[in-house]
Amino acid sequence: NAEVLFESLEKNGFSAMGITDSNGIFNLKLADGVLGIVPGNYHVSITTFKRGDPKEGIPDTPEIIPVEYNERSNVEVTVTSEDNNQFNFEIEKQKQNSKTNSKWRK
Repeated sequence: NAEVLFESLEKNGFSAMGITDSNGIFNLKLADGVLGIVPGNYHVSITTFKRGDPKEGIPDTPEIIPVEYNERSNVEVTVTSEDNNQFNFEIEKQKQNSKTNSKWRK
């Protein structure tokens, strides 16, 4: 599963985050847990990296999404007030040749 983050490009805008399911589909939630996202322009980053817990013997989860979608992401989208906002990100995993297909539905 991947974490998908939409960060507002507006000065005092909102951000929202979602986790992909096994089919790559995700729903965004605002920081207060409300499902959905405010219309506007967003910078998108997608990551699978998770910090481990050395005390518990849990290692870091390696990043399998290319840096063009996380650390160096230039992906931007516009969310409208329409109900049919859907964004598809075709991403080649770094360590495998299979594709992951992330989709968002409002």
